[in-house]
Amino acid sequence: MNHAWIADAVRTPRGKGNDKGSLKSVKPAVLLAQTLRALAHRTGLDTGLVNDAIFGCVSQTGDQGTSVGTLALPLAGWSDSVSAVTLNRYCASGLSATNFAALQALHGDTLAVGGGIEMMSRVPMGSDQGPLTHDLELQTLAALVPIGIAADAIATQRGYTREMLDAQIGDHAKSVRVIEPDGEVKARTLGRVRAGETSLHGDDGFAHGQRLSLRRRSCIKFHAPTRAAPCVEPVSWLSGL
Repeated sequence: MNHAWIADAVRTPRGKGNDKGSLKSVKPAVLLAQTLRALAHRTGLDTGLVNDAIFGCVSQTGDQGTSVGTLALPLAGWSDSVSAVTLNRYCASGLSATNFAALQALHGDTLAVGGGIEMMSRVPMGSDQGPLTHDLELQTLAALVPIGIAADAIATQRGYTREMLDAQIGDHAKSVRVIEPDGEVKARTLGRVRAGETSLHGDDGFAHGQRLSLRRRSCIKFHAPTRAAPCVEPVSWLSGL
């Protein structure tokens, strides 16, 4: 087989990644399981035909520990024959998982599932207390550059001005969303990825837990005009690069 075909794609709306996030009452494994269950239902998938499931997750500790992707499969009612792995490639974890799933499908001429889960409302960034964030000695030995400074340096080296980046923010917002009068957001993306109303359950379980409806992505600032962006001070600034 020369091409990996995408049968379907599904995700939940995004809540804020803090202690006030709309999805805070939902455990990561439960949230991922709901998505997997919806994927199987929408496609009529016999999950026993899936060869492998690969998921990305950065902070694999606490609620996201012990391979959260593996636990989500039985919670979603998928076949016991499906194996799974959870990987960490930082911000590209979910993307890498999807690419690896495509490679699995190509290699075995079979079905594979790729995706990601990250709930910073329950597992804040750095919760795993690894050396990248908590060991200054190793950070110094490895000559690590903080993300904000690295981004500033790359933008400076490539000639990206503040005005260009502010304009990009506005263009991106227009390309991925349509704001309805009631504030609901509908995705304008390729494929069948939707960001509409999704019903979720809280910690008490699937059948009797608190029902939570997230109608729109709560991380989008609906009334933040692009022209106000230059008023925001840069996080970091480097000269001479």
